[in-house]
Amino acid sequence: MRVFENKLTEIKEATDRNGGFKILTYVDLVKACTDRIPQGGLVTSEQKKRLDVQCLIHDKLKAGDKVEIEEHIYETIKSCVVNFPWNAQHRDLCDFEDYVVAIEEKKK
Repeated sequence: MRVFENKLTEIKEATDRNGGFKILTYVDLVKACTDRIPQGGLVTSEQKKRLDVQCLIHDKLKAGDKVEIEEHIYETIKSCVVNFPWNAQHRDLCDFEDYVVAIEEKKK
């Protein structure tokens, strides 16, 4: 098992045309990475892995919340994150990938 923390970033995402925004968390970034369909599509086995991630790492986790994740969930998250081509540049995106890659297995 590993522990994933839903950290708060400084990245803002517009929510409406009136200047409303929300500040993204690591859950939002995981969702962006697992939602992206690569060129050529996804086989159903990969879809199932990504949906399993989204069931565990979901919007109900507030900033600062932690959740235990099994190895297969971690590997899916890591694979999606390190291969994700961002359309923006921000230090928090680099920190997010570094965080995901460095999540250590919890000692029993």
